[in-house]
Amino acid sequence: VESNTGDEAMTQMKPESAKGNKTKPGDIIAIVLRSDMIAVGIVLHISKRYRHGILVGYFDRCFSSMEEIDVNTLIPQFAFTPNYTSKRIVELGEWPIIGHSDVLLSKSSVPILVSVTTLFLKDEIVGQLSSVEETKAYEVLAGQGKVFVENRLRSHFEVTKCQ
Repeated sequence: VESNTGDEAMTQMKPESAKGNKTKPGDIIAIVLRSDMIAVGIVLHISKRYRHGILVGYFDRCFSSMEEIDVNTLIPQFAFTPNYTSKRIVELGEWPIIGHSDVLLSKSSVPILVSVTTLFLKDEIVGQLSSVEETKAYEVLAGQGKVFVENRLRSHFEVTKCQ
């Protein structure tokens, strides 16, 4: 299903047809947290620096079923700062690709992350901090695993009542 409303051009697909597809920036993924709680994310970047690494933003909205998800209603507001996870989770179909949006990708903010005192934007080094104290202003670059992300999203949406 494709939608073209003004400058929006998004594609929505059935999860089973997306399994095994090569992950790319702009892919919209579903993360089942419970049978009645499904989170949605967008692939913001495929890393060349970190093996199997993808930078994902998780939308600050959840759905009660897969059928309820409409990629055309998503806005680039994230539940927490985007960070890295493994593209294998997506490519194995554990977090199925349910759509794609280059427009939503272009409207999404990619954060600067810190590793020790080095600042990264995607794979590029964009700065060096002079003290560990300065790092407190940035999210730590991390390879967040499937269970960690799912638990964090579940906790977030239990507090916000899946809105």
